Amino acid sequence: MPMKSLFLVNRRKFLKLAAAGMGAAVLAACAPPTPTPAPTQPPAQQPTQPPAQQPTEAPKPIAQQPVELRMHVRTAAEGTKTEMGIEAFQNYNPGITVKLETFPGDQYADKLLTLAAGGILGDVAFTHVGFYHAMADAGFWAELDPLIDAHNYDMSQYFETGLEHIRWNGKLYALPYKGHSGPSLIWYNKDMLAAEGITDPKPQSYEELIELALKFTKDKDGDGKTDQWGYLYAGHHGWVVTGHLRAWGTDPVQPVFGATEALINSEKAMAALTLLHELIHKHKVTPLPGSLDANQVFTSGAAAMRNGFLTMSGDQKAIGDRFTQDFAPMPRGPAGSLPGFYNHDQMAMNAKTKYLEESWKLLTYFCGKEHGIRLGLPEGGGATSCGMRRDVYGDPEFRKAVPVIALVAEQLEELKTHWYAANLQTFKVWNAIGQALDKIMLNPTPPTKADFDEANDAVQNVLDEPRI
Repeated sequence: MPMKSLFLVNRRKFLKLAAAGMGAAVLAACAPPTPTPAPTQPPAQQPTQPPAQQPTEAPKPIAQQPVELRMHVRTAAEGTKTEMGIEAFQNYNPGITVKLETFPGDQYADKLLTLAAGGILGDVAFTHVGFYHAMADAGFWAELDPLIDAHNYDMSQYFETGLEHIRWNGKLYALPYKGHSGPSLIWYNKDMLAAEGITDPKPQSYEELIELALKFTKDKDGDGKTDQWGYLYAGHHGWVVTGHLRAWGTDPVQPVFGATEALINSEKAMAALTLLHELIHKHKVTPLPGSLDANQVFTSGAAAMRNGFLTMSGDQKAIGDRFTQDFAPMPRGPAGSLPGFYNHDQMAMNAKTKYLEESWKLLTYFCGKEHGIRLGLPEGGGATSCGMRRDVYGDPEFRKAVPVIALVAEQLEELKTHWYAANLQTFKVWNAIGQALDKIMLNPTPPTKADFDEANDAVQNVLDEPRI
Protein backbone atom coordinates (compact mmCIF):
# COMPACT_ATOMS: atom_id res chain seq x y z
CA MET A 1 0.00 0.00 0.00
CA PRO A 2 1.42 3.44 -0.86
CA MET A 3 2.70 5.25 2.23
CA LYS A 4 0.49 8.27 1.68
CA SER A 5 -2.68 6.17 1.88
CA LEU A 6 -1.76 4.95 5.38
CA PHE A 7 -1.33 8.20 7.21
CA LEU A 8 -4.79 9.65 7.53
CA VAL A 9 -4.16 10.85 11.09
CA ASN A 10 -1.19 12.97 12.15
CA ARG A 11 0.38 12.39 8.73
CA ARG A 12 2.94 15.14 9.04
CA LYS A 13 3.96 13.96 12.51
CA PHE A 14 4.34 10.40 11.29
CA LEU A 15 6.50 11.39 8.35
CA LYS A 16 8.80 13.28 10.69
CA LEU A 17 9.01 10.32 13.05
CA ALA A 18 9.72 7.92 10.21
CA ALA A 19 12.44 10.19 8.87
CA ALA A 20 14.14 9.93 12.25
CA GLY A 21 14.93 6.30 11.51
CA MET A 22 13.18 5.00 14.60
CA GLY A 23 13.04 1.43 13.32
CA ALA A 24 16.73 1.27 12.48
CA ALA A 25 17.96 1.35 16.05
CA VAL A 26 19.11 -1.50 18.22
CA LEU A 27 16.77 -4.48 18.42
CA ALA A 28 15.32 -3.56 21.78
CA ALA A 29 16.27 -1.50 24.80
CA CYS A 30 15.82 -4.28 27.29
CA ALA A 31 16.39 -7.39 25.21
CA PRO A 32 19.56 -9.50 25.40
CA PRO A 33 21.87 -9.61 22.36
CA THR A 34 20.52 -13.04 21.40
CA PRO A 35 17.38 -14.25 23.18
CA THR A 36 17.64 -17.74 24.60
CA PRO A 37 15.25 -20.40 23.29
CA ALA A 38 11.78 -19.97 24.71
CA PRO A 39 10.38 -23.05 26.47
CA THR A 40 6.70 -23.55 25.91
CA GLN A 41 5.71 -25.07 29.23
CA PRO A 42 3.51 -22.89 31.50
CA PRO A 43 4.50 -21.97 35.06
CA ALA A 44 4.12 -24.78 37.54
CA GLN A 45 1.24 -23.01 39.26
CA GLN A 46 -0.92 -20.14 38.14
CA PRO A 47 -2.26 -17.88 40.90
CA THR A 48 -5.95 -18.21 41.57
CA GLN A 49 -6.57 -14.80 43.14
CA PRO A 50 -6.21 -11.36 41.59
CA PRO A 51 -2.87 -9.67 42.38
CA ALA A 52 -2.75 -7.34 45.36
CA GLN A 53 -1.89 -4.30 43.25
CA GLN A 54 -5.16 -4.42 41.28
CA PRO A 55 -7.58 -1.62 42.24
CA THR A 56 -9.40 -2.57 45.44
CA GLU A 57 -12.62 -0.64 44.88
CA ALA A 58 -15.72 -2.42 43.62
CA PRO A 59 -15.17 -3.38 39.99
CA LYS A 60 -16.89 -1.20 37.43
CA PRO A 61 -19.46 -2.98 35.28
CA ILE A 62 -18.08 -4.34 32.03
CA ALA A 63 -19.90 -3.81 28.76
CA GLN A 64 -22.80 -6.18 28.07
CA GLN A 65 -21.01 -7.70 25.12
CA PRO A 66 -17.56 -9.30 25.60
CA VAL A 67 -14.74 -6.85 24.97
CA GLU A 68 -11.72 -7.69 22.83
CA LEU A 69 -8.56 -5.65 23.44
CA ARG A 70 -5.64 -5.55 21.03
CA MET A 71 -2.18 -5.61 22.57
CA HIS A 72 1.17 -4.98 20.85
CA VAL A 73 4.56 -6.34 22.00
CA ARG A 74 7.86 -7.30 20.38
CA THR A 75 7.97 -10.77 18.88
CA ALA A 76 9.36 -13.35 21.36
CA ALA A 77 11.28 -10.72 23.37
CA GLU A 78 9.72 -12.14 26.54
CA GLY A 79 9.46 -15.69 25.24
CA THR A 80 5.97 -17.00 26.05
CA LYS A 81 5.53 -14.88 29.18
CA THR A 82 3.20 -12.43 27.45
CA GLU A 83 0.88 -15.29 26.54
CA MET A 84 1.06 -16.57 30.13
CA GLY A 85 0.14 -13.11 31.38
CA ILE A 86 -2.77 -12.81 28.98
CA GLU A 87 -4.12 -16.19 30.08
CA ALA A 88 -3.97 -15.18 33.75
CA PHE A 89 -5.53 -11.77 33.03
CA GLN A 90 -8.42 -13.33 31.12
CA ASN A 91 -9.04 -15.72 34.01
CA TYR A 92 -9.37 -12.72 36.33
CA ASN A 93 -11.51 -10.81 33.80
CA PRO A 94 -13.77 -13.28 31.97
CA GLY A 95 -15.56 -10.50 30.10
CA ILE A 96 -12.34 -9.40 28.38
CA THR A 97 -10.32 -11.21 25.74
CA VAL A 98 -6.92 -10.01 24.53
CA LYS A 99 -5.75 -10.31 20.94
CA LEU A 100 -1.95 -10.30 20.88
CA GLU A 101 -0.23 -8.69 17.88
CA THR A 102 3.56 -8.91 17.80
CA PHE A 103 6.19 -7.30 15.57
CA PRO A 104 9.94 -7.98 15.26
CA GLY A 105 12.05 -5.76 17.49
CA ASP A 106 13.86 -4.02 14.61
CA GLN A 107 10.51 -3.11 13.01
CA TYR A 108 8.51 -2.50 16.15
CA ALA A 109 8.65 1.30 16.42
CA ASP A 110 7.81 1.81 12.75
CA LYS A 111 4.89 -0.63 13.00
CA LEU A 112 3.42 1.22 15.96
CA LEU A 113 3.83 4.57 14.25
CA THR A 114 2.11 3.28 11.13
CA LEU A 115 -0.82 1.91 13.14
CA ALA A 116 -1.10 5.09 15.22
CA ALA A 117 -0.96 7.41 12.24
CA GLY A 118 -3.59 5.30 10.49
CA GLY A 119 -5.89 5.41 13.49
CA ILE A 120 -5.70 1.64 14.08
CA LEU A 121 -3.27 1.39 17.00
CA GLY A 122 -4.13 -1.35 19.51
CA ASP A 123 -5.50 -0.61 22.95
CA VAL A 124 -2.32 -1.37 24.97
CA ALA A 125 1.25 -1.42 23.69
CA PHE A 126 4.82 -2.00 24.82
CA THR A 127 7.04 1.05 24.37
CA HIS A 128 10.53 2.13 25.44
CA VAL A 129 12.93 5.03 25.80
CA GLY A 130 13.83 5.13 22.10
CA PHE A 131 10.41 6.29 20.90
CA TYR A 132 8.07 6.72 23.87
CA HIS A 133 8.48 10.49 24.13
CA ALA A 134 8.00 11.06 20.40
CA MET A 135 4.70 9.17 20.45
CA ALA A 136 3.59 10.93 23.63
CA ASP A 137 4.32 14.27 21.98
CA ALA A 138 2.32 13.20 18.92
CA GLY A 139 -0.72 12.54 21.09
CA PHE A 140 -0.83 8.79 20.50
CA TRP A 141 -0.78 7.72 24.18
CA ALA A 142 -3.61 8.21 26.67
CA GLU A 143 -2.96 10.41 29.70
CA LEU A 144 -2.98 8.17 32.78
CA ASP A 145 -3.18 10.66 35.65
CA PRO A 146 -7.01 10.83 35.63
CA LEU A 147 -7.20 7.02 35.76
CA ILE A 148 -4.62 6.83 38.53
CA ASP A 149 -6.67 9.31 40.57
CA ALA A 150 -10.03 7.71 39.78
CA HIS A 151 -8.85 4.27 40.84
CA ASN A 152 -6.69 5.49 43.72
CA TYR A 153 -3.98 3.40 42.10
CA ASP A 154 -0.90 2.81 44.27
CA MET A 155 2.04 4.42 42.48
CA SER A 156 4.43 4.05 45.42
CA GLN A 157 5.78 0.73 44.14
CA TYR A 158 7.29 2.39 41.05
CA PHE A 159 10.74 3.94 41.31
CA GLU A 160 10.48 7.72 41.15
CA THR A 161 13.56 7.71 38.90
CA GLY A 162 11.51 5.99 36.22
CA LEU A 163 8.43 8.14 36.67
CA GLU A 164 10.54 11.27 36.20
CA HIS A 165 11.71 9.90 32.89
CA ILE A 166 8.26 9.18 31.43
CA ARG A 167 6.48 12.34 32.52
CA TRP A 168 5.88 14.37 29.39
CA ASN A 169 4.84 17.98 29.88
CA GLY A 170 4.24 17.06 33.50
CA LYS A 171 1.87 14.18 32.72
CA LEU A 172 2.17 10.39 32.68
CA TYR A 173 1.38 8.56 29.47
CA ALA A 174 2.71 5.13 30.47
CA LEU A 175 3.57 2.95 33.45
CA PRO A 176 6.98 1.35 34.02
CA TYR A 177 6.81 -2.23 32.75
CA LYS A 178 10.15 -4.02 33.07
CA GLY A 179 13.74 -2.97 33.53
CA HIS A 180 17.21 -3.38 34.95
CA SER A 181 20.44 -1.62 35.87
CA GLY A 182 22.10 -1.57 32.45
CA PRO A 183 25.57 -3.13 31.96
CA SER A 184 26.34 -3.06 35.68
CA LEU A 185 27.08 -6.78 36.08
CA ILE A 186 29.82 -9.30 35.41
CA TRP A 187 28.54 -12.73 34.43
CA TYR A 188 31.30 -15.32 34.72
CA ASN A 189 32.02 -18.98 34.06
CA LYS A 190 32.13 -20.22 37.63
CA ASP A 191 33.80 -23.52 36.72
CA MET A 192 36.53 -21.92 34.62
CA LEU A 193 37.47 -19.43 37.31
CA ALA A 194 37.30 -22.02 40.09
CA ALA A 195 39.78 -24.21 38.20
CA GLU A 196 42.28 -21.37 38.67
CA GLY A 197 41.45 -20.97 42.36
CA ILE A 198 39.16 -17.94 41.89
CA THR A 199 35.86 -18.47 43.66
CA ASP A 200 34.56 -14.95 44.33
CA PRO A 201 35.76 -12.53 41.64
CA LYS A 202 34.99 -8.96 42.60
CA PRO A 203 37.48 -6.70 40.83
CA GLN A 204 37.67 -3.32 42.54
CA SER A 205 38.94 -1.38 39.53
CA TYR A 206 39.14 -1.64 35.77
CA GLU A 207 42.85 -2.41 36.14
CA GLU A 208 41.99 -5.45 38.25
CA LEU A 209 39.32 -6.47 35.75
CA ILE A 210 41.83 -6.32 32.89
CA GLU A 211 44.39 -8.30 34.88
CA LEU A 212 41.81 -11.00 35.52
CA ALA A 213 40.73 -11.02 31.88
CA LEU A 214 44.34 -11.41 30.70
CA LYS A 215 44.71 -14.49 32.89
CA PHE A 216 41.92 -16.26 31.02
CA THR A 217 42.57 -15.08 27.46
CA LYS A 218 44.25 -18.02 25.73
CA ASP A 219 45.17 -19.72 22.48
CA LYS A 220 44.33 -23.20 23.68
CA ASP A 221 44.99 -25.13 20.47
CA GLY A 222 48.19 -23.32 19.54
CA ASP A 223 47.07 -22.08 16.12
CA GLY A 224 48.00 -18.48 16.87
CA LYS A 225 44.39 -17.37 17.38
CA THR A 226 42.56 -16.67 20.59
CA ASP A 227 39.94 -19.31 21.28
CA GLN A 228 39.22 -18.50 24.94
CA TRP A 229 38.39 -14.91 25.78
CA GLY A 230 38.90 -13.32 29.17
CA TYR A 231 36.19 -10.69 28.90
CA LEU A 232 33.34 -9.79 26.57
CA TYR A 233 32.42 -6.11 26.74
CA ALA A 234 28.81 -5.04 26.41
CA GLY A 235 29.23 -2.98 23.24
CA HIS A 236 29.44 0.66 22.23
CA HIS A 237 26.20 1.48 20.46
CA GLY A 238 24.36 4.58 21.57
CA TRP A 239 22.16 2.96 24.18
CA VAL A 240 24.55 0.70 26.08
CA VAL A 241 27.69 2.88 25.93
CA THR A 242 25.95 5.32 28.27
CA GLY A 243 26.56 2.88 31.13
CA HIS A 244 30.27 2.65 30.44
CA LEU A 245 30.65 6.42 30.22
CA ARG A 246 28.87 6.94 33.53
CA ALA A 247 31.64 5.05 35.30
CA TRP A 248 33.81 8.01 34.23
CA GLY A 249 31.17 10.53 35.32
CA THR A 250 29.81 11.55 31.94
CA ASP A 251 27.25 10.78 29.22
CA PRO A 252 27.52 10.71 25.44
CA VAL A 253 25.14 13.71 25.38
CA GLN A 254 23.64 16.24 27.75
CA PRO A 255 21.31 17.12 29.43
CA VAL A 256 19.61 13.84 30.34
CA PHE A 257 16.05 15.06 29.75
CA GLY A 258 16.19 16.68 26.34
CA ALA A 259 19.80 16.28 25.18
CA THR A 260 21.14 18.99 22.87
CA GLU A 261 24.94 18.69 23.20
CA ALA A 262 27.27 15.84 22.23
CA LEU A 263 30.05 14.99 24.71
CA ILE A 264 31.97 12.31 22.79
CA ASN A 265 35.11 14.46 22.68
CA SER A 266 35.03 15.50 26.34
CA GLU A 267 38.01 14.44 28.45
CA LYS A 268 36.04 11.92 30.49
CA ALA A 269 34.34 10.39 27.46
CA MET A 270 37.62 10.05 25.57
CA ALA A 271 39.24 8.31 28.55
CA ALA A 272 36.34 5.87 28.90
CA LEU A 273 36.17 5.09 25.18
CA THR A 274 39.94 4.71 24.92
CA LEU A 275 39.78 1.99 27.56
CA LEU A 276 37.20 0.12 25.47
CA HIS A 277 39.51 0.42 22.48
CA GLU A 278 42.39 -0.96 24.55
CA LEU A 279 40.36 -3.97 25.65
CA ILE A 280 40.08 -4.91 21.99
CA HIS A 281 43.41 -3.87 20.45
CA LYS A 282 45.98 -3.44 23.23
CA HIS A 283 45.04 -6.07 25.81
CA LYS A 284 43.21 -8.25 23.26
CA VAL A 285 40.95 -9.74 25.93
CA THR A 286 37.74 -9.21 23.98
CA PRO A 287 37.07 -9.98 20.30
CA LEU A 288 36.72 -7.36 17.58
CA PRO A 289 33.14 -6.07 17.70
CA GLY A 290 30.95 -7.87 15.19
CA SER A 291 33.46 -10.63 14.53
CA LEU A 292 31.76 -13.13 16.85
CA ASP A 293 28.40 -13.61 18.50
CA ALA A 294 29.37 -12.68 22.06
CA ASN A 295 26.36 -14.37 23.61
CA GLN A 296 27.16 -17.62 21.83
CA VAL A 297 30.83 -17.37 22.75
CA PHE A 298 29.96 -17.14 26.43
CA THR A 299 27.20 -19.75 26.57
CA SER A 300 29.40 -22.22 24.68
CA GLY A 301 32.06 -21.93 27.39
CA ALA A 302 34.66 -19.99 25.38
CA ALA A 303 34.83 -16.92 27.64
CA ALA A 304 35.58 -16.39 31.30
CA MET A 305 33.56 -13.21 31.89
CA ARG A 306 31.17 -10.89 30.15
CA ASN A 307 29.88 -7.45 31.03
CA GLY A 308 26.13 -7.58 30.84
CA PHE A 309 22.62 -7.15 32.07
CA LEU A 310 19.99 -8.68 34.29
CA THR A 311 18.49 -10.03 31.05
CA MET A 312 21.25 -12.65 31.01
CA SER A 313 20.12 -14.29 34.24
CA GLY A 314 18.10 -16.83 32.28
CA ASP A 315 20.99 -17.93 30.06
CA GLN A 316 21.77 -20.97 32.19
CA LYS A 317 19.17 -22.79 30.06
CA ALA A 318 21.26 -22.15 26.95
CA ILE A 319 24.47 -23.05 28.81
CA GLY A 320 23.00 -26.33 29.99
CA ASP A 321 25.43 -28.53 31.90
CA ARG A 322 28.56 -27.14 30.22
CA PHE A 323 29.22 -24.90 33.21
CA THR A 324 27.52 -22.77 35.85
CA GLN A 325 27.30 -19.04 35.33
CA ASP A 326 27.47 -16.71 38.31
CA PHE A 327 27.48 -12.96 38.78
CA ALA A 328 29.39 -10.13 40.42
CA PRO A 329 29.15 -6.33 40.32
CA MET A 330 31.20 -4.43 37.80
CA PRO A 331 33.93 -2.31 39.40
CA ARG A 332 33.31 1.36 39.86
CA GLY A 333 35.03 3.68 37.44
CA PRO A 334 37.27 6.70 38.06
CA ALA A 335 34.24 8.79 39.02
CA GLY A 336 33.34 6.31 41.76
CA SER A 337 30.22 5.37 39.81
CA LEU A 338 28.90 2.07 38.53
CA PRO A 339 28.90 1.48 34.75
CA GLY A 340 25.14 1.34 34.48
CA PHE A 341 21.90 3.27 34.32
CA TYR A 342 18.33 2.95 35.52
CA ASN A 343 16.62 1.44 32.50
CA HIS A 344 12.98 0.60 32.04
CA ASP A 345 10.50 -0.12 29.30
CA GLN A 346 6.90 1.00 29.53
CA MET A 347 3.34 0.00 28.69
CA ALA A 348 1.01 2.65 27.31
CA MET A 349 -2.63 2.92 26.25
CA ASN A 350 -3.97 4.18 22.96
CA ALA A 351 -5.37 7.68 23.40
CA LYS A 352 -8.29 6.65 21.17
CA THR A 353 -9.16 3.34 22.79
CA LYS A 354 -12.88 2.64 22.91
CA TYR A 355 -12.41 0.58 26.06
CA LEU A 356 -10.76 2.87 28.56
CA GLU A 357 -11.57 0.93 31.75
CA GLU A 358 -10.80 -2.47 30.27
CA SER A 359 -7.51 -1.21 28.83
CA TRP A 360 -6.61 0.22 32.23
CA LYS A 361 -7.18 -3.20 33.80
CA LEU A 362 -4.89 -4.82 31.22
CA LEU A 363 -2.22 -2.11 31.58
CA THR A 364 -2.10 -2.33 35.39
CA TYR A 365 -1.96 -6.11 35.35
CA PHE A 366 1.01 -6.19 32.97
CA CYS A 367 2.72 -3.43 34.96
CA GLY A 368 1.86 -5.06 38.27
CA LYS A 369 3.65 -7.33 40.71
CA GLU A 370 2.39 -10.71 39.55
CA HIS A 371 3.41 -10.31 35.92
CA GLY A 372 6.53 -8.42 36.94
CA ILE A 373 7.79 -11.48 38.79
CA ARG A 374 6.81 -13.75 35.90
CA LEU A 375 8.96 -11.63 33.57
CA GLY A 376 12.01 -12.18 35.76
CA LEU A 377 11.77 -15.97 36.00
CA PRO A 378 13.43 -18.28 33.47
CA GLU A 379 10.22 -20.23 32.81
CA GLY A 380 8.82 -19.06 29.51
CA GLY A 381 12.18 -18.02 28.07
CA GLY A 382 13.10 -14.66 26.59
CA ALA A 383 14.76 -11.78 28.39
CA THR A 384 14.59 -12.16 32.16
CA SER A 385 14.42 -8.50 33.17
CA CYS A 386 11.63 -8.28 35.72
CA GLY A 387 8.88 -5.79 36.44
CA MET A 388 10.19 -2.37 37.40
CA ARG A 389 8.57 -2.22 40.81
CA ARG A 390 9.89 -2.20 44.37
CA ASP A 391 7.57 -5.03 45.39
CA VAL A 392 8.99 -7.16 42.55
CA TYR A 393 12.65 -6.47 43.30
CA GLY A 394 11.97 -6.84 47.03
CA ASP A 395 9.93 -10.05 46.92
CA PRO A 396 11.71 -12.64 49.14
CA GLU A 397 10.66 -15.69 47.11
CA PHE A 398 11.67 -14.04 43.86
CA ARG A 399 15.07 -13.20 45.31
CA LYS A 400 15.55 -16.85 46.26
CA ALA A 401 14.64 -17.98 42.76
CA VAL A 402 16.84 -15.35 41.02
CA PRO A 403 19.67 -14.38 43.42
CA VAL A 404 21.06 -11.59 41.23
CA ILE A 405 17.88 -9.59 41.90
CA ALA A 406 19.14 -8.45 45.31
CA LEU A 407 22.32 -6.99 43.79
CA VAL A 408 20.48 -5.23 40.97
CA ALA A 409 17.95 -3.79 43.44
CA GLU A 410 20.84 -2.32 45.42
CA GLN A 411 22.42 -0.83 42.29
CA LEU A 412 19.15 0.70 41.10
CA GLU A 413 18.95 2.87 44.20
CA GLU A 414 21.96 4.93 43.06
CA LEU A 415 21.70 4.82 39.26
CA LYS A 416 20.36 7.67 37.16
CA THR A 417 17.88 7.21 34.35
CA HIS A 418 18.74 7.09 30.66
CA TRP A 419 18.61 10.15 28.41
CA TYR A 420 16.48 11.20 25.46
CA ALA A 421 17.11 13.78 22.74
CA ALA A 422 15.44 17.19 22.80
CA ASN A 423 14.49 16.83 19.15
CA LEU A 424 12.92 13.44 20.00
CA GLN A 425 15.17 11.70 17.48
CA THR A 426 16.63 9.48 20.19
CA PHE A 427 16.84 6.41 17.97
CA LYS A 428 18.70 8.37 15.33
CA VAL A 429 21.14 9.74 17.92
CA TRP A 430 21.78 6.19 19.18
CA ASN A 431 22.56 5.13 15.64
CA ALA A 432 24.84 8.11 15.08
CA ILE A 433 26.81 7.30 18.25
CA GLY A 434 27.17 3.66 17.27
CA GLN A 435 28.31 4.43 13.74
CA ALA A 436 30.75 7.10 14.89
CA LEU A 437 32.27 4.79 17.51
CA ASP A 438 32.46 1.90 15.04
CA LYS A 439 35.10 3.87 13.15
CA ILE A 440 37.13 4.22 16.33
CA MET A 441 36.68 0.74 17.80
CA LEU A 442 37.28 -1.19 14.59
CA ASN A 443 40.50 0.70 13.84
CA PRO A 444 43.53 -0.89 15.56
CA THR A 445 45.32 2.47 15.68
CA PRO A 446 44.93 4.20 19.06
CA PRO A 447 42.31 6.94 18.74
CA THR A 448 43.34 10.58 18.68
CA LYS A 449 41.58 13.75 19.72
CA ALA A 450 40.82 14.35 16.05
CA ASP A 451 39.03 10.99 15.86
CA PHE A 452 36.86 11.89 18.82
CA ASP A 453 36.18 15.36 17.38
CA GLU A 454 34.96 13.74 14.17
CA ALA A 455 32.72 11.36 16.12
CA ASN A 456 31.37 14.21 18.22
CA ASP A 457 30.53 16.26 15.12
CA ALA A 458 28.57 13.35 13.66
CA VAL A 459 26.47 13.04 16.80
CA GLN A 460 26.04 16.79 17.20
CA ASN A 461 24.75 17.06 13.64
CA VAL A 462 21.86 14.74 14.53
CA LEU A 463 21.15 16.55 17.79
CA ASP A 464 20.98 19.80 15.82
CA GLU A 465 18.29 18.47 13.47
CA PRO A 466 14.78 19.94 13.92
CA ARG A 467 12.45 18.45 16.47
CA ILE A 468 10.16 15.86 14.98
